[in-house]
Amino acid sequence: MYWSKSTGANNYCLQVSPDSLFSTFVYRDSLLTDTTKMVYSLNILSKYFWRVKAMNPANSSTFSSVYNFKTMGLPNVVTLASPINNSQFLTLPVTFKWNKPFEITSIKLPGKGGTDVINKYLIEFTLDTSSLYGYIAKAADDTLLIIDSLNGSSLYYWRVSARNEMGWGQKSVWWKFSTANVGINRLSSEVPAEYKLFNNYPNPFNPSTNIKFSIPLLSSPHAQIGNPLIVLKVYDILGKEIATLVNEKLQPGTYEVPFSINQFPNYPAASGIYFYRFITDKYTATKRMILIK
Repeated sequence: MYWSKSTGANNYCLQVSPDSLFSTFVYRDSLLTDTTKMVYSLNILSKYFWRVKAMNPANSSTFSSVYNFKTMGLPNVVTLASPINNSQFLTLPVTFKWNKPFEITSIKLPGKGGTDVINKYLIEFTLDTSSLYGYIAKAADDTLLIIDSLNGSSLYYWRVSARNEMGWGQKSVWWKFSTANVGINRLSSEVPAEYKLFNNYPNPFNPSTNIKFSIPLLSSPHAQIGNPLIVLKVYDILGKEIATLVNEKLQPGTYEVPFSINQFPNYPAASGIYFYRFITDKYTATKRMILIK
């Protein structure tokens, strides 16, 4: 706190109170000789009132007008806005938005309005919230961020936290979304007689290979309406999911999907056996492929 020097004053009396009537004090000193005072041990997110009077051996002035201020705290929890939770098949790039936690991150200064004190946001992405596999972190100065470096056909979780001069606030809850496939290629529109998962090629591979599969026409009168949901996933030798290459409804035909281990720089890929699994409501098949580095 600071105030103007008073002519003829030898010292000053400063009072700081949690109420405007000054019935109690959190700080009081009548022997101050400077016009600036740092007051510590105040509660966070609390409103205080303060006043000053000038003094000399012969007399003292009346107290100044009462000013008030609100102490800062860590930022409140950020509320996510978009993409909405459980959004599916988002095309890249993806635009992320969240709401600014105004309430507890605004400080009132004497004679001024609220002063914004949030100086940074942290946006976190992961494929697995328990292990933080595939973790990505991005910083932002505003409440909007556009990301074009995510993988296609993948399920992501994201959350945001805010920082002010006191530090980082609590992280938001995880929201999730899936990205659309960006590399699937329809080789033929001719309708196959049955579901089939082919051997990948090349195999062994480094770092890329191709996976081909066929989808027949649904013939059962009780089959689901529309095209079947096709899921194609890749796993390591321990059964840990590395990627979802396809997760969408496809028309009958033959398709090919590229897979490159370099798409996943956060995954510590090693030479060895990997598995790819093809899943529908009528058919499931698993094959293995070999990475040689």
